[in-house]
Amino acid sequence: MRGLSAEEKATRDRDLWSQWLMRYKSRLSNEVTNLGDLTLDEFEQRRVSLMNSHNPRFILRNYIAQNAIKKAEEGDFSEVKTVLERLENPYEEEKASASLPTEESVPCRVYSYDAKPPLWALALKVS
Repeated sequence: MRGLSAEEKATRDRDLWSQWLMRYKSRLSNEVTNLGDLTLDEFEQRRVSLMNSHNPRFILRNYIAQNAIKKAEEGDFSEVKTVLERLENPYEEEKASASLPTEESVPCRVYSYDAKPPLWALALKVS
């Protein structure tokens, strides 16, 4: 990797992604060919269900922990409770937004637990 120009690296990365995508498309094609009695929709539902059962929807991030800590230090443990519930069931879809912080409760720090971190979170460091 060292010694590659930005253009060479971009070309190499594009080639590697193309190779991976071709292998993945081939794998999906083989799976679809061997459906047995399943319809394509049933197969897709099983495939998505299997992927979701192995990839958690919720992963504790520094900014989420920081918000919970900040509120707890102010005497409000509701966010700690919400985060704990998410950690106990990391594969479930996010519940209704009623359990999420609102603009009034956390000024300028409104987020969804499975969204990209807010910009202010980039400065957080684990100590």
